[in-house]
Amino acid sequence: MLIATVLASETSLAVAEEKNLERPVLLTGQAEEGYLPFLFPLGSPRRGIYFDIAHRITEITGIEIKWGIYPATRGRYLFERCHLQLEFGVSPSWYTEEEHANSQFSEPFMKHMDMIAYAGADQGLDHIPLEGEPVLAVLGYRYPTFDFAERLDVGSERSMINMLEQGRAKAGILERTVGQFLANDMGAEIHFAQVVQSTDLTLRVHSCAAEHLPSLNAAIL
Repeated sequence: MLIATVLASETSLAVAEEKNLERPVLLTGQAEEGYLPFLFPLGSPRRGIYFDIAHRITEITGIEIKWGIYPATRGRYLFERCHLQLEFGVSPSWYTEEEHANSQFSEPFMKHMDMIAYAGADQGLDHIPLEGEPVLAVLGYRYPTFDFAERLDVGSERSMINMLEQGRAKAGILERTVGQFLANDMGAEIHFAQVVQSTDLTLRVHSCAAEHLPSLNAAIL
């Protein structure tokens, strides 16, 4: 009986270890400074909205999502080769046909709202006329449906908020959640008028990990 008990225990341990080894893992990345409030720097007490969603997905599906730090160019390179299998908070419309060839996209899980922002007291405006006005935009961000009279590129959302407060431009384009968070963090008063573009955010899954897409979609839904 003792031998049988030992053998049974060893068998149970082996099965448990095998299950742990078989737990699916998807790798994803972020910039070192994060993308507040969606992602905070690794090691911060707060981790951000995307991290919370990833944690909940793991709880529901058993799929472990591991985060690393990668500059954008490095992250794209690794994703192309399936060394990273997942991207968080993206829209299919942001990618070229070539990039779509190795990608599948999940059900949307939140909205990305790029809006016209202005500084100072809330004027309760739904629309600010911007004909002939320079408009601030973050360098590298694309707004294909917005007609700029003059586009002034800035290095970051924080820089834009500072410039709006200093009166160096009448308006700028900010993602609403990011703008609200950063303005609060900076002690600035920023308000929003018209929507420039509204985008559904999804998970981008490399085709090499497409078998996990149904489980990811079920968790999101």
